[in-house]
Amino acid sequence: MKPNEISRRKFLTQSAVSMLGCSIVVTAPQTLCAATLAAASASGGAPAPTPASGGKSSKLPPLVKGSTHASYKALAGEPLMRQLELKCDVLVAGGGLSGIATALAAARRGKKVILVQDRSRLGGNSSSEIKMHPLGVDPRKTGWREGGIIEELKLENACKNPGLSWEIWDFILYDKVVSETNIQLLLDTSVYRVETKGKKITHAWTRSDTTLNACRIEAALFVDATGDCRLGREAGAPVFSGRETKETFGESLSGYDPRARARAPRS
Repeated sequence: MKPNEISRRKFLTQSAVSMLGCSIVVTAPQTLCAATLAAASASGGAPAPTPASGGKSSKLPPLVKGSTHASYKALAGEPLMRQLELKCDVLVAGGGLSGIATALAAARRGKKVILVQDRSRLGGNSSSEIKMHPLGVDPRKTGWREGGIIEELKLENACKNPGLSWEIWDFILYDKVVSETNIQLLLDTSVYRVETKGKKITHAWTRSDTTLNACRIEAALFVDATGDCRLGREAGAPVFSGRETKETFGESLSGYDPRARARAPRS
């Protein structure tokens, strides 16, 4: 590390302490690892650019209208969009807390993960865009709280973000994801269609009008954490919406009782 550089984690800690009541805006670069770009190039996609000195990843080169670069494979019908062929063990659609937890859990078990988020930041409803604190437990159960990876994230936020800045929370989630070497993060990217074989999804198509990348992603496992079941709907899967009782899926800790709701007096 150079004398004037500061580590990511030290920056988070100092920002949380010194910027109480203030906001910072972080623009996360869209990167694809060199190995992925090389694989894409071999399959007819965009070429793998030479990484910066000592770096492990590099931005994709810009695609200029009218470019004659022979290695580019344009998306059919959209000459400005680059089509890339990617492959992973687990594709997670949706970068809210459920998607983040899924991606981290899979990556920590050695799986290659691609996490697709249609916003410029992670966190979903808990991000600085919506500002909903992650609870997820029955408030009537005194002392109950989220465990596992969600608790890990909340404890790190309590340590590094005592001022409860929503923008710092965004950055903590981003830092947690990009620090996992097995996760490839695609921000500002939406899933818009899938390919299936029988009743199984084989490929998902994503696009980003920010980076001009259209990706056809092959995976062994697809996880829909989009919130509106976009991946499942594209595959024609049955969709359930609303709240369910504990008997529906055998959730013993569910506190929802529609009969009690029906008996409650109306104001």
